[in-house]
Amino acid sequence: MSLFDNRLKARPSVSGLLMLNLLYVLFCFLTSGYREGDPVFPLCPWLMFNVSWVLTLMLLGVDFLLLKRNYLKRFIIFIARLAVFTLFSVLFQYLISGLKHLVVDTNFFYSMLILLLMGLVTAYGIDSYLERTDKKLGKYGRRAMLLGGSKNKSLLKSLVQTNSALGCLYIPQADLTVRQAGTSDDLAAAIKRLNIQFVFAEEQLLSDQLLSVQTCCNKMGVELWLYPAEAPLYKTGCWKSIHRLNVRRAQPISTKKQLGLICKRLFDIVFSLLVIIFGLSWITPLLAIVIYKDSKGPIIFKQKRTGLNNKTFTCLKFRSMAVNDQADVKQASASDSRITKLGRRLRDSNLDELPQFFNVLAGDMSVAGPRPHMLKHTEIYSAAIDNYLQRHLMKPGITGWAQCNGWHGETDRLYKMEQRVKYDIDYIDKWNFWMDIDIVFRTVFRRKSDKPIPFNE
Repeated sequence: MSLFDNRLKARPSVSGLLMLNLLYVLFCFLTSGYREGDPVFPLCPWLMFNVSWVLTLMLLGVDFLLLKRNYLKRFIIFIARLAVFTLFSVLFQYLISGLKHLVVDTNFFYSMLILLLMGLVTAYGIDSYLERTDKKLGKYGRRAMLLGGSKNKSLLKSLVQTNSALGCLYIPQADLTVRQAGTSDDLAAAIKRLNIQFVFAEEQLLSDQLLSVQTCCNKMGVELWLYPAEAPLYKTGCWKSIHRLNVRRAQPISTKKQLGLICKRLFDIVFSLLVIIFGLSWITPLLAIVIYKDSKGPIIFKQKRTGLNNKTFTCLKFRSMAVNDQADVKQASASDSRITKLGRRLRDSNLDELPQFFNVLAGDMSVAGPRPHMLKHTEIYSAAIDNYLQRHLMKPGITGWAQCNGWHGETDRLYKMEQRVKYDIDYIDKWNFWMDIDIVFRTVFRRKSDKPIPFNE
């Protein structure tokens, strides 16, 4: 988890609210003993709990919980939040119970409150355990370098080093001087040599070289975040707080789109769960049998591909080729002899991509976004196409804007990949949540372009 992909501030607020509502709906369907005529879903207590949670977040804040260095202190803050939530809920129940036209089942209310508290504490415990496990396994490996020399650089370095929840790993040997930062070759060499995913640049100190730094970061496909040299706080809404220091992203996906990014992740989770439960649960056993009969080998094909911020992840597909040693270096072509008879049908119908919904659920991919490429392609095309790596500033998708405009399939000529990259960068520049819905709609209802549409700049 990382602040810099817009999840830190959302996690204690949105996920807590989502958990609260899921538990409430579950309890309503499982409980019994309502008075005759009562609705299946009691609306009044539901409104009370939601308003109480929102008021608690307004009173105590939403972004400080995961920025504490000590797990015990964080747990104490979490309990304090639940205590305030309980007080608000009980207060609302007391006030509403005095109204003549509204009747609240007291037993139901307090039973629900206890269940919610137990569920939230359990979720917090699981969340903390997974965070510690990820840290031990080294999953907080999104490597960061700092450019600048003010006191705020030391503060930012301290925050990144001591807060594993930020998801960053500070690389001290990557830090450059102000003079070096303005030299694209030096910066690009350091990013490539040390596998950097985040660059933090001091905005005022680098004002003359900022354009050069941003151009280099775009070309290398890394996120550029700016931090102030002097004042620690800013009034504008485009800044994001890391404890006592505010930073802002210098690239297209700004914090103004934070709500959309939260909706995007929630949509990914819900959509992928629906596909997995109602589709993959019965399609997988059937396809497993026919794939194995068609050609010997594993049912699921696993391939390393480039994801968000150039991080490598394992992409899943139903195997559509005979087992071969060129799968990671040679792209499939229309007349490829490696493709099996069944595999050709799977590829034509895109059914081979269905296991990637597990990648979506795990957070490595999104339903909509730039298509992930094999590592060999990333190596080849990043050298041949300017700003190719900029497409990795957003999570890769099962379907994308380029595919909807006809640029899918084999890229046997360089201009085909150039067109894909242009559409991918255009998607990142113009992205909003409804654009994802449009892409999914076009994909599901086969409204892709029959002929590739050249990108119109």
